[in-house]
Amino acid sequence: MRWISDDPEFTWPGTIAIIIVFSLFGSVQSAAWVARRAGWSRRRLTVVRSSALVLSLGLFVAAGAVMLPTVVCASLALWRTDWWLWLRGLLALGSLPIVLSVSNDIGSDMGWNL
Repeated sequence: MRWISDDPEFTWPGTIAIIIVFSLFGSVQSAAWVARRAGWSRRRLTVVRSSALVLSLGLFVAAGAVMLPTVVCASLALWRTDWWLWLRGLLALGSLPIVLSVSNDIGSDMGWNL
């Protein structure tokens, strides 16, 4: 909170929202993984994955929006093992600039950064 706000303050609604959003994200991603490992049909698996995608979008609004391209590119590079290796490598490299940029900006207000 200190890094994204000029006037940081603790609020219960904000804290509860953060806990709910991350719990929902972890739950739907786990459900998609379990469904895939259980060998569900492609149709049922598509429904679970689509639901996981829609329910995960809450994580990537406001301050989290900057990380969406990184999560998408890195996830595709890591988990799409049937894609060409050069394409997966490009996706992995494509996810790095945002991580480096955010890492550089995190500490700039406090005097330390890359």
